[in-house]
Amino acid sequence: MDNNEEEKEEETLIQKWWFWAIVAIVFIIIVGVSNNINTNTSINATNKTNSTSSTSKKTNATDTKVEKIKVTVADFSTMTKEEIQNWCSANKIKCNITEDYSDTVEKGLFVSQSVNANSVIYQGDKITVVYSLGKEPTIGQKNALAKAKSYLAYTSFSYNGLVKQLEFEGFSNADSIYGVENCGADWNEQAAKKAKSYMDYSSFSRSGLISQLKYEGFTNAQAEYGVSAVGY
Repeated sequence: MDNNEEEKEEETLIQKWWFWAIVAIVFIIIVGVSNNINTNTSINATNKTNSTSSTSKKTNATDTKVEKIKVTVADFSTMTKEEIQNWCSANKIKCNITEDYSDTVEKGLFVSQSVNANSVIYQGDKITVVYSLGKEPTIGQKNALAKAKSYLAYTSFSYNGLVKQLEFEGFSNADSIYGVENCGADWNEQAAKKAKSYMDYSSFSRSGLISQLKYEGFTNAQAEYGVSAVGY
C-alpha cells in the first residue's frame, strides 16, 4: 500500500462517527472522575469542620457547667413562719407556706414539711410547709361563717351582737360562735363604724355614745376606741 492510500484510510477513519463517539465517552469519564474526586474532598473537609465544631461545643458546655450547691434542710417545726422564710431566702430555696385542715393539729400550728429535716437538697429546689387550719368545719359552721360575713358587709356589729344575730337566724350557739370568731372582723373597727353610724343621724355626748356602744355589745375599751375614732 502506498502513502496516498494510507492517508486516505486515515482520513476515512477520522470521518467515521463511532470514532468521535468513543472520544466523547472517554472525555465524559475523565470529567466525571475529576468532579467526583473534588466533591468527595469537599464533603470530607465539611465533615471534618462540623466534627471539630461539635467537639468544641461539647467542650465549651462541659467547661461552663455549674455545680449545684447542696443545702441541708432545717427542722421547720421549731421555727416561726418568718424564720422559715428567712432560712429559705438565705439558702436560695423556694419556700411555699400554706394551710390545710387537720383533725389532730391545733389551728395555727405546724403540720408538715415536704422535705424532711436533715435531708440534702440543692439551691433552687422547692419546699412546701403546711400549717393547720384546725378541724374542717361542719356544714352548720360554714353557713354560720358565711352569714356572719354577709352581715358585716353592710353594717357593723360587736362580737356579742353578731353572735346573737346568728342565733336569731336559727344557728346553734356553737355554730354562731364559730362563725363570729372566724369572720375576720376587727372589733375596734366595728365599734368605730357603729359610732359613726349613730353620729350620722343623731347627736350624742361622749359618755352617751360610749354607753350606746356598750349597749350594742362592745366592751368598754372598744367603745372608747370607737368614740375617739369619730373625734371625741
